Amino acid sequence: LIRNLLPCYAEEGANEPNFQTLPGLIHAAYAGHSLDCRFQTNAEMERKRVMSGRMIPYTDLEIVKDKVFDILSGLYISINDSIIARSTNAVKDFTLNQDALLAVCNSANFSEYFVALRLCLTGPKAERRALHDETWIQTVTDSLLATFWTIDQDDRHSKRCHIDILKGEMILLFERFVELDVDQFFAALVERRSHCLNAGDSSPTPTNYSGTEENPITKLLEVFVTSSDNTIFNNTYMVHFYRILMALADHNSIFLMALLRHDNWTWSLSAFVLNQSVAGKNRLYRTLLDGTIKYLEFHKLFRRKVYKKVVESSSLFLQNRVDIGAIELLSAIFRIEGSEQLEHQRASNASPSCISSFISSKTGGMSRLSSATRSTFTKLSGNECSYHDISDLGLCLSCILLPLQTLSQEEIDEMIQSWVEVDDTNFVLTQIITRTKDEWKLDCAEDAIMEIVDLARNLQHFLLPSETSFGNKQ
Repeated sequence: LIRNLLPCYAEEGANEPNFQTLPGLIHAAYAGHSLDCRFQTNAEMERKRVMSGRMIPYTDLEIVKDKVFDILSGLYISINDSIIARSTNAVKDFTLNQDALLAVCNSANFSEYFVALRLCLTGPKAERRALHDETWIQTVTDSLLATFWTIDQDDRHSKRCHIDILKGEMILLFERFVELDVDQFFAALVERRSHCLNAGDSSPTPTNYSGTEENPITKLLEVFVTSSDNTIFNNTYMVHFYRILMALADHNSIFLMALLRHDNWTWSLSAFVLNQSVAGKNRLYRTLLDGTIKYLEFHKLFRRKVYKKVVESSSLFLQNRVDIGAIELLSAIFRIEGSEQLEHQRASNASPSCISSFISSKTGGMSRLSSATRSTFTKLSGNECSYHDISDLGLCLSCILLPLQTLSQEEIDEMIQSWVEVDDTNFVLTQIITRTKDEWKLDCAEDAIMEIVDLARNLQHFLLPSETSFGNKQ
């Protein structure tokens, strides 16, 4: 790539590029730094630099990007064909040479192209470069998607770190395309290669495909993601894959419905959100959790599917352990159902809600939340408590309060009969309310502590009358 790239950066008077200085120039462009920082600016050093015949740099990074982009933007067909051809040959030789796929389709050969092209599409002139041709992004995406599918399918079950890096860099470039012009990217995804975007049609309707294998939306939703020993890779690359899915879902209702109906999204919740330690609450965790919470109100079936996944997969239910990701999802579900109940009174023939399932004796959800609340509050008594512990306690209390706010007093009384931990929960609430400022040990979290105290008082407002009534009956 460097041999064919920017011969104008050769040493002054030379006929061929100086390959000792070109890599440094390209690296500086990749890093996004102004190229003049690579050289001393005082007069003496400038004189020595010119007299010694060293490379004369461009001091404007945007000029560098313009020249690099002019060359790279037309190379995608050659790069694309090379990747497909080499990958295909490697697959043919795979039975004879187990390392063929890694050796032939090595990310070092190709990923730098996608890095450079993406970095040329950053900065104040990025849109001008990308949109100089009204269909350039669509044309490039249409070509690169075929390569992307090939890379994604190749030997999924073996170690393929080089190919995955190449795949990851393509994902980053696709995300940049989506940011610059989501219409063009979506058009390239859903239309067959032989079809063109109709004039004036900025949001095309996906073609009706006869089978799921050839449906490109399904293909994109089924891109290979692994949760085993790939934390760095997933946070570097795959978080951007899920951002692409969310951007396309925001852009097109058909894509949104396909995303919500597909099981891979709820699988990702199990893999990257539920049962995560503090260390596991990374960029991918937050992206998936925020995206799921946003989509819960769009589709009731999706909401119930997420609820079922939490109940079946979370350690909150399986091992009676604190799972903040699960509690945050449950709180969002309960908040939405509570709002819907206020707007539309429950019909007599309405199907059971997530709340009614959660508080039932069969699920035992309130008991699980009681245990989580006590465990989280106990952590606050230690010497290593943090603001995150305060936030987690607030989530636990809110998750208990939200279902109670949707129930009548009679329904609360009935539920308490199977909620054996209600006395223990009230005891914790009393400790929270009466706890002194010194006992909290977190001066910087005063506002959060006040919110938790208010939550505890509201909860006791619901629980104490019911507890008294239940005791009188006994």
